[in-house]
Amino acid sequence: MTVLMVVTANSTLGQWAHECLGNMGHVVSVPSALDALRTLETLLIHGVVFDADVGDMRVDRFYRWIRRQLGPDHPPVLFLSGSSTEPLPEEVLARMHRVGLARRPLDCSDVRREIERLLGSASVAASEDVTPGGLSLDPSRFVVSGEKGAVTLTPTEFHLLEYLMERPGVIVGAEELLEKVWGFEQGAGRRDVVRAHMRNLRAKIGSVTQRQEVIRTLPGRGYQLAV
Repeated sequence: MTVLMVVTANSTLGQWAHECLGNMGHVVSVPSALDALRTLETLLIHGVVFDADVGDMRVDRFYRWIRRQLGPDHPPVLFLSGSSTEPLPEEVLARMHRVGLARRPLDCSDVRREIERLLGSASVAASEDVTPGGLSLDPSRFVVSGEKGAVTLTPTEFHLLEYLMERPGVIVGAEELLEKVWGFEQGAGRRDVVRAHMRNLRAKIGSVTQRQEVIRTLPGRGYQLAV
């Protein structure tokens, strides 16, 4: 699963990015460059969208940090031009490795194409189907299939199921799911959000498979995909 991180303090831009990029993979939002640096140290991020207006760090300094800390194979970065000025001259950007620029006013199609170019693939959402639990996932359409048919999941339901299917038989706590699937910081988020999504997900899974209790709840411990 492709994970994209959007770095912006602008809630409107953040919402736009989620709507634009949501079907390309899992989108994580952070409000500052410092939060982005911490996230890059702890999560596997495949691409970064960085708003030049974020305020707490210039884009050239951010680039130098990820280049120094993560090496030449750092996640590609798409800089979004500031509201009044470009983040860096194009000749400077041209000398940077795995970096692109999108100018305001932003166009979703242009942003998506540039991210795909930076990732070196025609589709950043592509990944192989996984089949633990007798289920198959189609990440291009957010569809789960079983012996009784197929059903479309919401993006969050899909990423939740995919996370569990990548860890068959492993007990995964609600806190881990809030952090890894929803993108909350450690200790943030509410468990009832996980419970509600899990309830809806179980209902949809039940419509495509005859297996009972594909996802088990272990009270006080978490959730487990049956193997």
